[in-house]
Amino acid sequence: MKRFLLLFGAVAALLPLSAGATPAAAATVAHVRFFNLLPDFNSNVNFNVDGARFLTDVPYKGFSAYFQVSAGSHDFVARPFGSSSNVVEMQQTLSAGSYYSLVVSGKHTDPRVGLYSDSPSQTAGKVVVRFCHFAPEVPGVDVAGKTGQPIFFTNIGFTQCSDYATIDPGSYDVALWNTGKESTDPHSLFEADGVTVTGGTVNTIIGTGGEGSNPVTAIPVLDAVSAVNAPNGGASTGEGGMAGGVGVSLLPTVLLFLFGLVALAVRYRRPAA
Repeated sequence: MKRFLLLFGAVAALLPLSAGATPAAAATVAHVRFFNLLPDFNSNVNFNVDGARFLTDVPYKGFSAYFQVSAGSHDFVARPFGSSSNVVEMQQTLSAGSYYSLVVSGKHTDPRVGLYSDSPSQTAGKVVVRFCHFAPEVPGVDVAGKTGQPIFFTNIGFTQCSDYATIDPGSYDVALWNTGKESTDPHSLFEADGVTVTGGTVNTIIGTGGEGSNPVTAIPVLDAVSAVNAPNGGASTGEGGMAGGVGVSLLPTVLLFLFGLVALAVRYRRPAA
């Protein structure tokens, strides 16, 4: 498997994540991970922070582990691999002790960038979960069962994330629906059978694709302390022995980890005209 190079820039500002971080360090740093969710972009993406190259050659659906970044204001830039032109740029202030996902999404003609807070508390014995919509050609969606019930999240628009909700651990059959269509249209956008989620974890389900030859997919990742505490080779690192935020993961790796190697029956549905 291709390995993706990680270039460290301003070391004083960008500190590698460590499970043994001291309380003093926790009071001065935030935690940020980076996602490339540009389905029709013609190259991979580099991420720069405060003018320094931080991640390079990140493919579509590629994402990093959490990195420690000093609390305060920072300049985040995504660029095409091998180019000095910016895809998107944003300035954002980070709060100490908080977790964030910086997501580049949209189409090549209208790229978007957003910073999303990943910082709810774990709940003993329960699953904390939200849905984030990054499929550029898909309208607002509801996340529900395959029959349209129960409805877990409703009317989540492009580049939006729902609030976190708490559900029981277990196995679920889930589907994405055009908002309000689950009772009138038998065709969902996406279905997955036997999605197993574990108590005591914090999760985001990411909706992406839907552009060109990329079908709509919904893929879960572990958030915040759940990802940081995952074993090497799990959701936070992508490869064993690379804990500490020094790897770029691919979403299918996370899928296998979180689903517990459950076989998924996934069916793509085109939205009704």
